[in-house]
Amino acid sequence: MEKVIYQKQPEIDYDSLVMVFHQGGKRYFSHSFIYHGRDGKYLQFFYKDPLPEGDFLKGWNYLDDHSFRIVMVPEPSQAVAIDDFIAAHNPISQINAIEIIEIGGFDEIDALLKDPSIASQEIIFFGRK
Repeated sequence: MEKVIYQKQPEIDYDSLVMVFHQGGKRYFSHSFIYHGRDGKYLQFFYKDPLPEGDFLKGWNYLDDHSFRIVMVPEPSQAVAIDDFIAAHNPISQINAIEIIEIGGFDEIDALLKDPSIASQEIIFFGRK
């Protein structure tokens, strides 16, 4: 597991980012990935419903299949996607630096979220190149 610290750099070099926010005992998340669509290089899926308890990927798939509260947002960069995610969940936050945990695949996220040093963080970022 490699951790990379970004000091609000203009370009964050990940094809895909999964962002997890803990609030009131619930987990919310977003996924931003390279899209090259009409209105942005990246497309972010905001999941407004909390993740179900248990396995991360199963919860993600459940929300994809059952939630009607998913918002898609075109993003010009991953840095803007991160700012939008933070603003959506904690608008008064003053985050100047973030830590991104580099992953090889989404299947690694569940085990990482069970690590106490990661699980205790309010906002967690996972990046895949």
